[in-house]
Amino acid sequence: MARVVDRVTSIEEGAARPLSFCSEPVTETARPVAPISGAVPGRTVVAPKAPDLRRMPSPRRQAISAAEPTLDETPDGRLQEDELKRLMGYQVAQANVVTLAVFQEVVGKPLGLRTVEYTVLALIASNGEASPAQLAKALNLSPSYITMALDKLAGKGFVRRETDERDRRAQRLHATRQGRAQVGQMTQALLEAERRLFSGALSEVEQLMLKELLHKLARTRRPA
Repeated sequence: MARVVDRVTSIEEGAARPLSFCSEPVTETARPVAPISGAVPGRTVVAPKAPDLRRMPSPRRQAISAAEPTLDETPDGRLQEDELKRLMGYQVAQANVVTLAVFQEVVGKPLGLRTVEYTVLALIASNGEASPAQLAKALNLSPSYITMALDKLAGKGFVRRETDERDRRAQRLHATRQGRAQVGQMTQALLEAERRLFSGALSEVEQLMLKELLHKLARTRRPA
């Protein structure tokens, strides 16, 4: 008991040293606290210390560590990525899950459109006109898939089909006034939603840089 009291006294009398980032870790801390009910007079009460994870039994240490996600795990599911983390295609696919969720919330569910239908309408409106063959090449999709998207857009009154005067077998596609107005609203809503929801992970400058880098990556695609 005398050792405990002497040690506490020496800590109190010693000069306090501020801890810096590079300070050595203090392995023990002991200081007298106010008397509590039932304490024995003359006996020093030592304040409890925070648990040391290094000395904690393995199962409990693992349980505490499991509650903290790491950058080496999948965003959901808690699986180790290992070498997958170095693959650009894998990271783009994981990020695509996030962007698709934004699209579904802003455009997909409210308007009943899929990403391909929105993209087809946006390309037609941006270019004034386009052909189904051009859209299939631009998006690397089959002509039949493009046709299904056009059928839906035409049914909503967003797209108008016309026969190509130079080739009666071909079609020219135009966005209607309603289609141009709708796609403009959808694009603006998507831009605002992405800027707002991704601001916690990426600054505005980083978002712009990421878009430019992804665009450069997409431009490496070889023509079919």
